[in-house]
Order: sequence, then C-alpha cells, then structure tokens
Amino acid sequence: MKRTALGVLVAAASGEVLLRQDEHLPSMAAHPRAFVPEGRPAVLGLRPDTPGCIETDTAQPPASAWGWMVREGQGDPLKMLVVGDSVTMGHGVKPSETWAVRIGKRLAAATERPVEVVNAGVNASGYCGAFRMIHHHLAHEDFDRVVVGLFADDFEQRAVVLDAGVVRANPEWVGGMVGWLGTHSYAFNWVWLQILQVAVEEATEKGTTVPAYVVPSGRSVPTETLDNFVEAIHKVRGESALFVLNAPAGQGLCEGTPPGSECDWMGNDLDLMADLLNQSGVDWVDNRRLFIDDPYVVTLGLEQAWFKRDGRLPVHPSPHGHERIANSIPNAWFTAKP
Repeated sequence: MKRTALGVLVAAASGEVLLRQDEHLPSMAAHPRAFVPEGRPAVLGLRPDTPGCIETDTAQPPASAWGWMVREGQGDPLKMLVVGDSVTMGHGVKPSETWAVRIGKRLAAATERPVEVVNAGVNASGYCGAFRMIHHHLAHEDFDRVVVGLFADDFEQRAVVLDAGVVRANPEWVGGMVGWLGTHSYAFNWVWLQILQVAVEEATEKGTTVPAYVVPSGRSVPTETLDNFVEAIHKVRGESALFVLNAPAGQGLCEGTPPGSECDWMGNDLDLMADLLNQSGVDWVDNRRLFIDDPYVVTLGLEQAWFKRDGRLPVHPSPHGHERIANSIPNAWFTAKP
C-alpha cells in the first residue's frame, strides 16, 4: 500500500515536472496576435510605439501639416497646433470645414486676435503618432495653444486577440492557497482554468461582472499600451494641451450591434481613454456621446454608401459633424490666458 502511494506521488511529481517544461501555465497560455477589425481594412500604425511617445528624430522640420490663417482681430497672430489622426486632419471635408479651423475661428473671436492654425493630423497616426507630432513641432517653434484630437481607434493596432484558451488569468493576482497552487501546480492550474471558463460564461449570460484578474477571450488592449498612453500625456503636461476625445461619426448606427463589433470595441476603447484622461488630471472634452443621433447628417456620404453596401461603420464626420466637435469646446478654454 505504501509503495502504491509512493508510486502515485512520484508519478504525480514527475508529471508536474514534465508539464512545467511548457513555458506557460494553462491559464496564461493565450498567445496574442495583431488585431484586425472585421469588416474594414486594418488601419496600420505608421510606426511602433516609442516610450512616452517621444519623437526621437526632430532634426528636420515636420512635413505632415497644413496651415490656415484666421484673419480676424488685431495684433500678432496666436499660434495653435492641432494633432490627431484623419478625423482631425479633416478626411473628406474642406480645410475650412474642419473642427480645427472652426475652433481657430472661435479663438479669434474670443481674443480679437488673428489665429494661425497648424493642423498636424496624420491618417492612421494612432495615439502615439499624435504625441510624437507635438514633440516634433515644438522642437522647431512655439505655440500658444496645443489641441490633441483622440479618436476611438487610437489603440487599434496595439490591441490583441487571444487565440488560445478561452480566458486568461494570472493566479498570482488571486493570492491565498488557490493562488499558490495555481501558480506552482500545472495540474491544479488546468482545473482552476476550467472552473474560471464556466464562471465567465455564466457571468456573460447573466450580464454580471467577472473577477478583475480574468481577461475574457477576444479583443483587449495591453497594459503596456495603457501605461504608455498615460506617460505620453504626462510628457506634454507643460504645454497645457486640451484633449478632445471623439467617437465615430456613425455612432448613431450602433444601437443593437453585437458584442465584438466595431461599435463595441470602439466604445470600450473610448471608455479606457476617458478613464486615463480623468486619472491624469488634464483638461479634456468628452465627446463619447456626441454622435448618438442623426448619423446621416454628421457622416460623409461616401461612408454612408459603404455602410449600406458592406455594413462598414462610418467614422469620419461631415462638415456638420466637424461643426458639432468645434462647438463642444467650452467657452472658458477660448478666453483663458494662453
């Protein structure tokens, strides 16, 4: 009997040793791969994220920008730098119709001075491209105002989808005996993962929350990206930048869309950015619900056609949409001392 028990223990220990040759415990075995949004081409980031989104190549003047002079008022012009992606750049509308020029006009009216708008929006810039553009421009000239346009897909190419396992969970975050066994025993970790999978499925069906240490399957944004976003914000705090968080212009078409759709992950990313902006204590404008109505008034006609044909969500604002963004900026920002 003793020999049998000893044999079972030796076999179990040997099995644990062999199983632990695998680099990952079962609950940590999900392998991330690049996220490609379903239903429309991926918007590939122009460059990988850099720590703090600092621009390391500022020797040459930045090439990606266009200017607009608002010639109202007297005196020396105020200079305003606006950065962001294609929504900020003004994809599909005239320069004079962009929200960047429109807030330039509001600033000129409030200060009774001309305003030189430098629009450094770049298609597919992502959040890091926008911050790098700030550093690049400031290396060559000074600005009275800096405005950062953030959009719902700015985390897009840094997001991941888990292609192995249903959920991912780090047992070290659990603590106690369960956490210790889940961390040190491959077999126990496997059993624990099966229980977690069932719990997550039940919670999803009931609409309740899952433990904070559990990452459900599907699209998520790496912690490293979120940390870098916060660091990038802190790197430009000295410029007193105003952040404008914009939703897709076709947001009004999102009602009733299933989990995992464009509307779903864009909404989740907007909430993530909003939380981080709040935590950072910067001035920002919350436009997460700016376009919940009138989708065919505030979106581009071409993208409306794409939506009818392919179901692809319209994201770029029409001139009316840009006007709505410009009007969302509070009056106090225009009258504050530069």
